[in-house]
Parts: sequence; structure tokens; C-alpha cells
Amino acid sequence: MFSFSKLILPIALFAPCINATVYLPKGITMQSVQTANIIIAWDIHNVPAIEDGSAKAGAIAGDIFPIIWTKLFDTSAWDEIKRIKKTNKDISGEAYMQVFLKHGQKKMARMAENAANAYKPRPGMLQLVRDIDSAGVVQRLASNIGPQCLVNLDNKFKSKKYNCNIFDYIKPGKIVDYSMYGPTHLRKASLAPELSAIGKPDMGFFIGFNNTYNPNNEYLIIFIDDKMENIQTAVAAGWIGIHLNVNDKDPVTTLRSDLTSLGVFAKKQIAKPLIKLA
Repeated sequence: MFSFSKLILPIALFAPCINATVYLPKGITMQSVQTANIIIAWDIHNVPAIEDGSAKAGAIAGDIFPIIWTKLFDTSAWDEIKRIKKTNKDISGEAYMQVFLKHGQKKMARMAENAANAYKPRPGMLQLVRDIDSAGVVQRLASNIGPQCLVNLDNKFKSKKYNCNIFDYIKPGKIVDYSMYGPTHLRKASLAPELSAIGKPDMGFFIGFNNTYNPNNEYLIIFIDDKMENIQTAVAAGWIGIHLNVNDKDPVTTLRSDLTSLGVFAKKQIAKPLIKLA
């Protein structure tokens, strides 16, 4: 398996081309982006979805006694999670769910599922995604979220509380398969994208995305993520990276400006390639 820790990249690959958030891979110019057909690849956590601290605290507090019990007297699941995180630090809450279920700890699995679902829509992001869709640009997922967590998040966003159907505008993409850690979950077929055995920032995740959705390199891929290590690997894979700064006062406005600079909202004027995307 390719390890990001072993990847040595020229510093020139990461020089921002427009501002401190947009990164072009070697050989790609602003002119080539303006005239190319593109796919926008979205991370989920901390990008269109932001953490809901009160919901996460409530999920943990609601099962505080099972947490204490397993931490003190039945550490088998926690021990396995520690081993997993040594090689895969950025795992979804779905991995926790699978491990707890495998060890028969149903209450802990419920806690992990609720905590993993403790996100809410980022204000302004739905309109941005709609505008990208109106421009005729294909949008896909590129996230370490698991399939069950994705279904849960979609259902939560579409609830009366949020009325946010953002995932209806983003086609299936590449997310991570956590079934190797425990029992599998049923999931809606419409939200079952291509599953990857490895997650970001491993180069294999990006290679797998290319193999599935861009096998003939007819598209330039613009990747949006909040973690710089993921941006670095994406740029090394030939993608354009946009680092969403979650500390920005208005990250959605900044992101819209970045995408405008890349010509995203003029893409409907460009002829589509012959390749048909699933």
C-alpha cells in the first residue's frame, strides 16, 4: 500500500497559484483550467458539513456509563481502534461503529453512530453547490465517510430542521469501505458510491477515483478539502486543490471566489467530452 509518509514531493507543486487556498499541479496553468472540462470532488466533513458540538456532546453524554465501563473493564474494542488508528488516523465514525458491533457492544456502536452524525449543513454551501450544478459541472464525493454515515447524514440534512438536499446535487463518488472492521450495514443503493479500501491521504484513494471517474484523463479534477495533507496528495495525483480554511470568517464566499477564478461558472459554455459518466 502506498504510504503518504513516504511521499517526497517538490515544493513547487504546492505554490499557490491564485491565493493561499488554490494549488495547481505541475504542468497545469490557469489557461488550461479555464478551457478544460472539470469534475469537482468534495470532501464532506468540515466542508459542506460542519461539526455540531452540542449534538456530539449529547451523543457522548447519553452513553457516558457504557463508555466508562468499556474503558475500564472491556477494552477489547478500544484496543482494536487504537491499532487501526496507528495506520489510518483519519477514519470515519463508521469504523468505530463496526468495531463496537463486532465486539458485541451495541450501546457503544449507537454512541459512535450518533457522534459521527453530529454535523449540520454549512451555511451558504447548498446555494453554491446548486450554482455549480446549474453551470453543468459534475460534482462527486471524495470523502473518508462510510456508506452508512453518508445515508445518516443525508437523512439528517433533509429533515425538517435543516431542509437541505445538498447531496442530491453531488453524484456518487469515492468513499471508504469500513466493512473489514465488523458487520456490514444495509444502505440505500442511490447513495452507494464506489467504495475504497483505503482512505485519504493515501495516494491509492486518489488513483482509485481517477480509475473510476477519469480513466482517460479527459477531465481536470478540482478537489475541495479542509486538510492540507489531503490537498498535497491530490495535487501530486494531478488534481487542482482548494484548501478550505475553516477559520476563514466566510469560507463559502472565499470558495466561490476561488471557483470563479478557475472558470467553474462558465463551464456550461464548454462542449462536454464523449465519455459518459456513471
